[in-house]
Amino acid sequence: MLSRMVTAVVAVLLLVLAASPAEARWYRAESKRFIVYSDGDKDALAKFVSDLEDYDAILLDMMLVPAERVEPPKLKIYLVGRQEDLKIVRPNISSLVAGFYSASLDDIFFIADRPQSRDTLADDVIYHEYAHHFMYHYATRSYPGWYVEGFAEYFGAVELKDTSFIVGGLAHGRGYTLFNSKWVPLGDLLSKRPYEFKTGEESISFYAQAWLLTHYMRSDPQRLKQLNRYFAALTPDKNPAETWTEVTGDSMDALTVKLRAYARGNLPATSFTRREKRKLAPSTITELSPAAADFVLLQLRLSGGVEEKEQAAVLSLVRARAAKYPGDHMAETTLARAELGFGDFDKGRALIGGLLARDPNDAEALQILGIALVQKAEDDKDEDKLLKEARKYLARAYQANNDDYRTLYYFTQAQRGLPGYPSENTVELLTEAQVRAPQVQEVPLTLASALMSHKRWDEAVALLTPLANDPHGEGAAEAAQDMLRRIKANR
Repeated sequence: MLSRMVTAVVAVLLLVLAASPAEARWYRAESKRFIVYSDGDKDALAKFVSDLEDYDAILLDMMLVPAERVEPPKLKIYLVGRQEDLKIVRPNISSLVAGFYSASLDDIFFIADRPQSRDTLADDVIYHEYAHHFMYHYATRSYPGWYVEGFAEYFGAVELKDTSFIVGGLAHGRGYTLFNSKWVPLGDLLSKRPYEFKTGEESISFYAQAWLLTHYMRSDPQRLKQLNRYFAALTPDKNPAETWTEVTGDSMDALTVKLRAYARGNLPATSFTRREKRKLAPSTITELSPAAADFVLLQLRLSGGVEEKEQAAVLSLVRARAAKYPGDHMAETTLARAELGFGDFDKGRALIGGLLARDPNDAEALQILGIALVQKAEDDKDEDKLLKEARKYLARAYQANNDDYRTLYYFTQAQRGLPGYPSENTVELLTEAQVRAPQVQEVPLTLASALMSHKRWDEAVALLTPLANDPHGEGAAEAAQDMLRRIKANR
């Protein structure tokens, strides 16, 4: 029975993946802060990118991000016209999901249904997830789960107009939930993460109440000051509800009464006048080649790992598609990743060798092989030899492009077994990776572990505390909490 189920899963996967996106025209838009791929209208793509640049500028301005900030890498966004296209990237995704954000050691990207207008749920999803991406990069302190979600809900409903923008509008569906669903106790709202609520109704109420509490606290200057004092007063060993009462004077019962009254009132949305009438933010838009269009989503399928039961199907499809485009860079790099990861390792090496023969400074090809060697070394008897070779390729990848967090991170993993590991150089490289990709959970966890080995406790605590409170952290949050306990026991 089990073997028939696996066969059925693979058959469905092949049907989904075999539907080639190359039938549609795909465009790539690059602006100051974003790289966006879309199979939709070229003019609509230009407007979408411009709106996103404006949204980013609003967040930077309202959150008082300093001008001398460290810029994150350009975020890659993929807009698709069919829910089936989301399944190309994540076959098991629910049909109710309009998009998802992924930050892993493979890549950082966001994929979503293509917006039809600014009033669609797809837009709210995109703006909500970008608010998370923004907060993870620029946060100067640890925030509790309810505020992480409330912040994304609050700013995700921003309305952009030619001469103004409006912040604080009602997020999709939240008003209905507030008046028609049972509220979760506010003590639970302040202390729990979304995945800790066991029913769908509780989870939906959590998001609605998180939005309402964020709206309530941000809508008044004095309450906003209280909110910041509350964040400063929170520590892992303090009860969030008791701390709230200490800072604001409101018990959970009193706060519940105030929030219900606030929800029944005329919730204030704030309109900000633009200094000048909006102009489309500049972007460069190009049409993808047939090969790139055929691989634009399939190459994302390899990000985040492919389950063992699906590997044969995915590898077969990648091989078949790559055979149609001999010499194409995206086709060959995608095939090389698949072969090195779960196919014929020697064939993958040969593909990389061909790419490097054409361009010895191909940073992507160098990185792909270096990472594959690090991963192969984890359970290979020739670990030292493989890691030495990995260091060679990753060093060359770094020389070709020193901004990629993946190259930095995996170079530190290739240092395993060297005398004094993790060395000060390891810490420096991981710190560089952390600056570029704080959203990727493995990076702060690995850096914190290296700092702990050097007894740099305070720096490790500063890294681990936001992750320990991450509402989406789950396993990583638990690992961070365990590391914080070990620091407390050893310092």
